[in-house]
Amino acid sequence: MTLGTVSDGAPAMPQVAPSRSWQLLTLSARTPSELDAAAAGLAAHLEQQPAADLADVARTLHLAPSASRHRLAVVCSTVAEAVEALRGQHPERVAAGAAAPEPPPVVFMFPGQGAEHVNMALGLYREERAFREPFEECVERLKPLLGRDLREVIFPPAGQEDAATQELHRPVFSQPALFAVSYALAQLWRAWGVRPDAVLGYSTGELVAACVAGVFSLQDALAVIAARGWLIERVPPGAMLAAAMPEHKLRPHLGPGLCLAAVGGPSHCVAAGPPERVEALEGELRRQRVACRKLVVTRAYHSDMLDPILAEFGAAVARVRRSPPSLRFASAATGSWAAEELTEPAYWVRQLREPVRFSDALALLGGGENRIHLEAGPGQPLTDMLRRHPPLATRVVALATCRHPKDPQPDLRLLLATLGRMWLLGTPVDWPAFHARGAPVTQRGTQRPNTQ
Repeated sequence: MTLGTVSDGAPAMPQVAPSRSWQLLTLSARTPSELDAAAAGLAAHLEQQPAADLADVARTLHLAPSASRHRLAVVCSTVAEAVEALRGQHPERVAAGAAAPEPPPVVFMFPGQGAEHVNMALGLYREERAFREPFEECVERLKPLLGRDLREVIFPPAGQEDAATQELHRPVFSQPALFAVSYALAQLWRAWGVRPDAVLGYSTGELVAACVAGVFSLQDALAVIAARGWLIERVPPGAMLAAAMPEHKLRPHLGPGLCLAAVGGPSHCVAAGPPERVEALEGELRRQRVACRKLVVTRAYHSDMLDPILAEFGAAVARVRRSPPSLRFASAATGSWAAEELTEPAYWVRQLREPVRFSDALALLGGGENRIHLEAGPGQPLTDMLRRHPPLATRVVALATCRHPKDPQPDLRLLLATLGRMWLLGTPVDWPAFHARGAPVTQRGTQRPNTQ
């Protein structure tokens, strides 16, 4: 897909392609044997029609009068790929199962600092209007607050990725960028008919959860996240270390200058503090054969290094309107359900300073049968964390919206695979909205790289 140029100084927006580069084919039947027969029949039909338009095939399947319980989904980019998958030659490309009698509850999860990376969700920005429009709205509203167009930082020209990465890791850009991408992903899922039963955010992600739940308007949430980034930018550099050990075993190692920053699971904690103190802790734990790794952050979040900015941040929250949440809100700041307290600036000051109690919030949500935990953000940090969280790992379904930054597969392919899994489990999908991709968007801005 090529991007155009004009001269108003803003990055160019892509046009919506006539059809997606990847398609999701869905089949359903009353019994497993009937489903197998339907798959064989579709494969035979496509084999006889090698020039068939996969987008038309997918639309026809999606808009069938009703879906039976036994279901199958295939993500493919060509007719040949579809035939091979339907014939069982590539089982990893096929998802099959039985839908629950009732639609499963869905929890939207929003990741925190460190999940951001250059070119995150670029494929979706190019192909999915339902993602691009809310993302663009965030970018435009953030321009006067940041003095910068975030697209220049997130989607750099080819060859400038390393420099952009350094910029993106600055709190003033990383936090708004993470918010914009996560918020846009949530809006994409909503546009396709996926409605959350509850929301849960990790650190910075909790502000996205609050916006999605109606605690803040979008404009007010962006004002808060921009203020948060600018204030943290003033804090001296710090570091954070993730350690594979429970909280009660990590605490004795936290000497002066070190704080417990997060508890992600029964054996997953994060410490934060000055770089030299974190480095010493890392050496100490490694000598004891404790698995640990430094996080890709430049500040010691959720530590006493943030104390000098807390009053100013509370004042920034106090300047915007706050409302009780319209969705169930599992607080990772307290590990309990939150409602009216979300309207208090003191809550958000505590949320910035005190440890992230993500493990407690997960336990609060529980492991209800067929519950889907859907991560709406770049990378897959929360999905991976949940999959390592006994006993919830075997009792809930954890799905990611975006690929890991080191995963070479196209963004759209993973997104459609996740949509297929959710449909298999019984999540209602607004298929007409999914196919209503709209007219091409007018291009504007400076030239952008034609990178994958």
